[in-house]
Amino acid sequence: MDDFKDFFKDLRDRVSNPFIVSLIISWFISNWPITIALLFYDSGDVKLDGFRSFNHLITFHATWLSTVVIPLISASVFTFGFPYLKSFIKLYNAEIASNNETEILRKTKQGSMPIAKFIKLRDEHISNIDLLNKLTEEESAYLVENAKLKLENSELDKRLTKSENLSVSSNEELKRYEELSNFGITNGVWDVHIEFTDGSSEAYRLDFHGEVVRESNSAKSWLADYTVINPFLNQIALYLRPEDRQRPIGPVVLMGNDRRDNFRLKSKLSIYKSFTMIKVTYQ
Repeated sequence: MDDFKDFFKDLRDRVSNPFIVSLIISWFISNWPITIALLFYDSGDVKLDGFRSFNHLITFHATWLSTVVIPLISASVFTFGFPYLKSFIKLYNAEIASNNETEILRKTKQGSMPIAKFIKLRDEHISNIDLLNKLTEEESAYLVENAKLKLENSELDKRLTKSENLSVSSNEELKRYEELSNFGITNGVWDVHIEFTDGSSEAYRLDFHGEVVRESNSAKSWLADYTVINPFLNQIALYLRPEDRQRPIGPVVLMGNDRRDNFRLKSKLSIYKSFTMIKVTYQ
């Protein structure tokens, strides 16, 4: 995309070049029969003028002199000579105006205002005009700089707003991952029912709070000594180490539903026939 922009910018610069414009205009003028034929003639008009085709007409009128020499000379004279002619005309007009002004002052030297005083006032007026022009230029520069600063400030505000939005989004995403990480899923009260392969069973109401797990209706407690959670697959690898001499719970791998409030044994182990955890309350 940048290459296309550079190409069209270079083409615009070339076309807007005074020499190129002068060369094109000079070529159209020096080859006016070709120009008129291309703009206004059709095939019938070309044949009425005695030519077989447009190519025949162009070949007939196009010469080295009219297509190259005259356009180059005309364009060079206009491009490089016209500025000098323009400056000469300005200087000539300025000289005439100055002579007229001097002559008027000489004619009126006997008037109510002496010439010396008038010249002094005129010089002061010119000086004031120059000072005013300088102040105007400085004010313009200040306005341009002020506009640039406003634009930069606007860009900074946009970047700040974007950064704040990204920060809020990142914080929300971090909070979500924190909620889903390790103990974020297990925190709360769960009804746990275990059936062993020997036919016995156990039921608990466990209160998970970080690494500490307590039974709601007794003083029993466990430590989540080895708990690995994969929230995206809804899997829990659970091992609860008792603080007394009682039997540990796990290790066991559980698979949960999409709401992560009901987990069941993913694969049967040697001592567990079934293992279910159903969440009762959330923390």
